[in-house]
Amino acid sequence: MNVLVGPKGLKPGDELTFFYPSTEWDMNQPFTCLCGHPTCRGTISGAKDMTPQQLQGVWLNGHIRDLLDDRNRSTNGRHESDATARALKEAVLQAEKVVEAARLAMRTYAGVSQKSGVAAVNSAKKNGFAAREDFDVAGLSRRGPTSRELSGEMGGDTVRV
Repeated sequence: MNVLVGPKGLKPGDELTFFYPSTEWDMNQPFTCLCGHPTCRGTISGAKDMTPQQLQGVWLNGHIRDLLDDRNRSTNGRHESDATARALKEAVLQAEKVVEAARLAMRTYAGVSQKSGVAAVNSAKKNGFAAREDFDVAGLSRRGPTSRELSGEMGGDTVRV
């Protein structure tokens, strides 16, 4: 069993309990501690609601330290530019995803049209389904029973005349 403690270490008489703010930034349901210990923190909530003095000397998860750093930067007046930079980075990431999706669509389209002609996408059907041998591109072939088959509509209870 591993016990993680803050930089002060442990001394006889120290409480051993889970310190919620070490892993929780914002708790949906804070609660009141009823331990009655002199060092009781009262209401237990996330690290967001605690002062730097209350968090000093305790072990904190990495993501909590990052969020505290972000909060400290925002109080120093750099929040607007940081938020703008974060929004721009997110926009670039989303644009890269769009480009990658377009590349995949183009490769898929080119692969299908080179193999059996563009018309094959719409016309190469066997019993109402795309024939497996007509496509070698991942994701275009049939991958299992359809909802019509599962419901019995095409499961042998219908007869072609």
